[in-house]
Amino acid sequence: MEDSQRIFERKALGNVRGLLDRLERDNLGRRKRDKRLILIAIAPLVLLIALFVFSLKPVTSPMTSAQACEMDTWNARASEFVRDVQKSNPGMPYREVREQLKRNQPALMAAARAECAARPR
Repeated sequence: MEDSQRIFERKALGNVRGLLDRLERDNLGRRKRDKRLILIAIAPLVLLIALFVFSLKPVTSPMTSAQACEMDTWNARASEFVRDVQKSNPGMPYREVREQLKRNQPALMAAARAECAARPR
């Protein structure tokens, strides 16, 4: 009777050991599958971020020498214009001076463009 009891216990221990081995294999498989799923989920996100970063254009594009000349000349002419308006109308609020500058901006830009075009390069 004791032998049959031992055989039964060994068989039960073998079954339990087999069950634990199967559970460990399943857990290992689940962990691998979870890692794969996380990588698959993150990969498109990383790709989208990379595409977004590489598609951004520089905030400021480099100016050509003609554009730099026009901007420098326009800044000088705009400063002169503001000084002249403030000198001729000392009590005028700066907001009105700024509005006059906005109204005269196309003419000042055209004059700056013409001045830079006349300069030798």
